[in-house]
Parts: sequence; structure tokens; C-alpha cells
Amino acid sequence: MKIFVIGGLVVHNTDIVSPQSDIFKRVCTQIGSSLVSGQHTILLCSPFEDAADIHILRGAVATQGGHDIRIEFHFVDSPDVYQRLSKLIFELKLSNVSRIPHPPPRTTDAQALRYAWLFCQLSALESSHATIALGGNPDGASNMLLLLAEGKRKAVLPLPFMGGAAKQAFDRCRYELEDRLGSRFSELQDESVAKNAGEFAVILADAKTTSTVHGSSPSFFISYARERQADADHVEILLRRRKLRVFRDESDFGAGHIIPNAIREAIFGADVFIAIWSAEYACSPWCFDELELALDRHAEGVLDLWLLRIDKTRLVPLRARDLIYYDCETRNSLEGKVLELLGRIIDKRE
Repeated sequence: MKIFVIGGLVVHNTDIVSPQSDIFKRVCTQIGSSLVSGQHTILLCSPFEDAADIHILRGAVATQGGHDIRIEFHFVDSPDVYQRLSKLIFELKLSNVSRIPHPPPRTTDAQALRYAWLFCQLSALESSHATIALGGNPDGASNMLLLLAEGKRKAVLPLPFMGGAAKQAFDRCRYELEDRLGSRFSELQDESVAKNAGEFAVILADAKTTSTVHGSSPSFFISYARERQADADHVEILLRRRKLRVFRDESDFGAGHIIPNAIREAIFGADVFIAIWSAEYACSPWCFDELELALDRHAEGVLDLWLLRIDKTRLVPLRARDLIYYDCETRNSLEGKVLELLGRIIDKRE
């Protein structure tokens, strides 16, 4: 597996630069050791001493020596960078390095050079199966790269304990990470996780591959009465925190109106129809219209139907009376049932 590592030291107080730097170097070294122990190909960009890449590489060499380590270097093809990279390969006795040069800037402008290095990082990100993030400037390239990785549904292992862009990525993806890693999720908070970074990256990459191949990332349509918007909001948040696609009808259309095409298309495109059943739902003709369409799709075997009953109102539609429904009269029971059902559907698809 190809694993890319990005990030850098984030220090706001100059008095703690040295201790933080020591921790950063140690963690990078442990990550390098973990990756080479797992026989992964390590994707790097910078051969210079101030980069995390060097510490990753030295950790890998210290674990296994240079001969069998698979390294892929995406670098700016300028004379000074090429010379430094060649020297590094010679010093560490690396024998299995793929050099992937990228165009250098046409000027010596600092901004042009930053863009040239960014292009190298984007190339490495695109080539990787998983990305490990540590620290990194929250307003710099690391944050942008992580946002792009998330947008592309790439596997990302953000290690939050050194702050920065990695911590921001962790906060954005914490619920998805918790679902994927289960009881091991708490290990991400401690620097000792670096020793198992390769293993964690594989777990996340395998989950992404399963999602892509087997369609285990379902899309959802939430149907609800306007008076129960807060419950719909809560269900939507639970799903979106896990990076799942959600559609809900935000419009108001009166009784007897035909279901708008956008809503019809959304129901036809959904994998799961969630009906937040209540007294208000039972009195809403347009909620019934949505449910009737969902029942048609459910009868055809192409749509899962979750009937979440949030009050004591009986199921009125004839075709829905014999279906399984779930009593969720409290916020905790609603959340628990949604997460339970979500676990079932993902397990089934995997």
C-alpha cells in the first residue's frame, strides 16, 4: 500500500519549540518505522532537514536498513533539490527509490516555489492509498491537502495530539473515524499511536475501498413534518458527521400538489428512506405522498425503509402497518436507533 505523510511542527510559543520539536521528530521516526514494518511504500516530497519527511525516512531506515525500503519521492526538479535528494539516497544507502520529478518554478519568487512544492504534494496525495497527517499549518498547504483528500474520499489518518491542520481534520472526521476504528479510536489521542500508524491507515483504506466497490456508503432521504424539524435536524447531523449523503425536503407544498421532481428524484436516488413518524406526519398529505412513493420503491426491493416513531401515533398507511417500526420517543433513543440501523446497513453492504 502507498502511504503519504504530510504535516509539520506547529508551535505558537517559542519557549516550547525544542520540546515540541523533539516530540515531533520522535513521532515521525515511529511512523516511518511502522510503515516500513508493514512493507508499505512511503510517499515523500522533501529531502531537506527541516521537513517531517526526513524523520519519517530515518525511522524507516533504522528499522530495516535501506535495501528493501520502497520510497516514492515526488520532488521539484531543480538542481539544488535533485542534488540534495541524490545525496540523501547515497547517505542512507537506499536502493529502491522511485524518483518522480515535477516542474520547477520559472522564477525565484517565494510564492512560485510554494506552488511548485504544492504540486508535488498533490501528486503524492493522488498516488497514495492513504494519508497520515501530523501537525501542519492550519492556514497552509497541509490543511488544503487534507480538505482535498476528504473531498476525494481518500483514507486519511489525522493524528490530533500535536494540533494544527491534523487536529482540524480529526475534528471534522471524528465520527467517521470512531465508526471505523471502534474501541481503538481513543488511541489516536496519544502519541504512542505512531507505532501503529501503518496498521490504522490500512484499516481506513480498506474501509474506503469497501465503500467504493460494494456501495457501503448509502444515501438517505429524510421525510418529516414541519413541526418536527428539530428531530430531522438531529438525524441529519448524525448522518452528515459520518460523511454520508443526505437529502431532505425543505420546501412547503400544499395538499393535493404533485411531488416536486427534485424530491421524486431524490427518493428514487436514495438507498434509505427515513420517515420520522409522528401525529403531525400522520396529518400531512404531502408526507403521505413521499411515504407512498417510498413504499413503492421498498416493495420493489430497491429502498430500505426506516420508520422512526417519535410519539405514540399508530401507523396509519395500510401498506406500512405490517412493517417494522422503531419507537424513538426520546432524543437518546432516536440517536441510538439511527446508529444501530446505520451499522446494520453498512455491515450488510460490506
